[in-house]
Formats: sequence, C-alpha cells, structure tokens
Amino acid sequence: AGGNVTLDRVRLVDTPGGDVGFRTVGRPGPFASAGPLTDSRGAAPNGYFEFNHTFSAEEVSGVRFSVSVDREYLNETGGDPDDLALYRRSEAEPDGWERLETERVDPAVRESLDLPEDRVHVEATTDDFSVFAVATERPVVRATGASLDRTAIDPGESVVVRATVANEGGADGPREVTVTADGDLVATQRVDLDPDESTTLAFEPAFDDPGTYEVAVDDTTAGTLVVGDPGGDEIDGGGAASAGDGTDAGAAG
Repeated sequence: AGGNVTLDRVRLVDTPGGDVGFRTVGRPGPFASAGPLTDSRGAAPNGYFEFNHTFSAEEVSGVRFSVSVDREYLNETGGDPDDLALYRRSEAEPDGWERLETERVDPAVRESLDLPEDRVHVEATTDDFSVFAVATERPVVRATGASLDRTAIDPGESVVVRATVANEGGADGPREVTVTADGDLVATQRVDLDPDESTTLAFEPAFDDPGTYEVAVDDTTAGTLVVGDPGGDEIDGGGAASAGDGTDAGAAG
C-alpha cells in the first residue's frame, strides 16, 4: 500500500489444507473500482490494498491481515498509533465502508515475531473480501446546538452563549471551540471528548459597541444579538472582540 503502510502477512482462517489462490495489490491512493475512503466519523486513509481470491467460503472461512505503519509517518501526520483501523469497501454500509475490528499487536508478540520496532503493527480479520483501507481515526468535534440567554443587551454588558458539543469521530482528542460575532472571534474553550461523548459549554463574551451581531459557535448559529440602540450611529462591523487567553475574549470594541 506504499512505503509508509505495508501488508505484512495474510493468514487463512479455518482452512482444511491444500492449495488456495489469492493475490494482493497495494497502493498509497484509492483504487478506481472502490474510490476513496469516505467516513463520516473522520477516519483519514493512509493506504489501500485489494484482495483478490479464487477460493470459496467452504475452503476458507476468513482471512486475518497483518498491517504495519511507519511510526515517523504517523508522527508527521498527527496520527495516534492506538487509532489505526482497517476498513473494507462495502455497499451495505451507509458510508460505503465497514470498519473492521482492529487489534494492535502486543509488544511481546512483536518481539517474538522479530517485527521492526519503528513500525506500528495491527491486525484485523474478515470473511468478506474487496478493497481495504488502512486509516487513522480522528476526533470530529462539532457544535450540535447553540443559543443565547438573551437577544438584547446594553453596551458593556455580556451575554451567555451555551452550546452542546459532541465528538462524532472515532478517536478522542482536544479541540478549541470558538464563538464568533459577525465572524470575529469573541470567546474560546478547549474540550477533550471521547468518541460519542458530548458536553455543554457556556461562554460569556462582553460587547462594548452598539450594533447587531450574528453570534455562532463554530459553524452553528446561536442567534442574533442586539447591543444598544441599533438605530443609532452607523456600525462599521469592527465591534467584535479578539480572543484572549482565557475562556472568553475581552469586551467587543
């Protein structure tokens, strides 16, 4: 599948013996017959391989693939060795790819097999065969809902912005969640969520300049905020604050 990713071993499961035929082909990029890995949970492909065979299900009940990925490559791409997984192209899956149960090879087993230490070794078993992808799962943290505790304030006052944030990815990890007013950053918070975990955040940015602001958490709209008298002097749009080091940014203005 490429120098950074290799298919090291193919083991047949529950075979009665005798000759069976199969062939594997790997490449860094996707196969035209399958297309690229598309995963709504954020998995990033590292390489692909195709498994072609002539045996029947009666001859072989399954195949166990042993794959390794270069540690330096994982470091350069920000991947965690514990987040490697194999995927199989499957029309039956909503994303078109099925995630296989993937196990990292125990260090003691790696040593007994004299496998190189500069690579991360994983294994997965399947009884269906097509095109496979070796991928690194990633956190996908999104604001799934946001709101304001009020829609009008006086200049110099603050508003509470609440947001429900969920990790819809296949791996845990930290992320900065941002609040913007008319696209300008006004508050931030850092979250670290496990896969399928969610939490509620509260921000309290202040606004000094009168005007009407569209407030959002990441790309999720929280609402329209009116500061002071919107019919007063013309607002040039520069009233949103810059983010500070804490949970919220300073006052807008």
